[in-house]
Amino acid sequence: MQAYWDDVAVRVSNGGLKDNWTKRRGLIKHLLAYDITKCKVLEIGCGLGITAGALRIIYGGFFDYTGTDISSKFCELAKERIGLRTVNTKADNMPFGDKSFDCLFAFDVLEHIPAEDKPNVYKELDRVLNDKAFVFINNPHIKNPCGHSDDVEHGFNESDMAAMCKTLNMEIHELTTYSGYEGYKYNFIVLRRI
Repeated sequence: MQAYWDDVAVRVSNGGLKDNWTKRRGLIKHLLAYDITKCKVLEIGCGLGITAGALRIIYGGFFDYTGTDISSKFCELAKERIGLRTVNTKADNMPFGDKSFDCLFAFDVLEHIPAEDKPNVYKELDRVLNDKAFVFINNPHIKNPCGHSDDVEHGFNESDMAAMCKTLNMEIHELTTYSGYEGYKYNFIVLRRI
């Protein structure tokens, strides 16, 4: 799986930064309703780090960010191009202490985690998030809107959300649907501890 995402990293970074800018603007607009000043933020599946980079400018850098990705190439590019601190790791076994983070960014990543790995990922997220943590999720409304290989498209449905909420002892605080490029629909979801 790492080789696939390394290849995607090379494709989307050649000649600049390729992204779904309509989706990115919508995501950032929704995130700005929350104040992450002074928060310790963990992002899983950080990719090129475009959202975190934009937020760092908007917030003047007044939050502590760590991005993770299964792709070493994405980690390198997020460091080089956006100046982010990144760690090449899988989300089910991260090198961070218990209760280290105030909030989690999971943007367009949960649908790429195989069903058999999701329970361990949720347990690991529960371990690294503190007791007052928020989770910010962005995911496509339909399967495979970006044309990724079926080998890396596993979906993230209502039962996945219920399992994640149960493991993290969280509830849905916000669920909003918005449009991205070519009318694709995305869900912006915020979870908070019960």
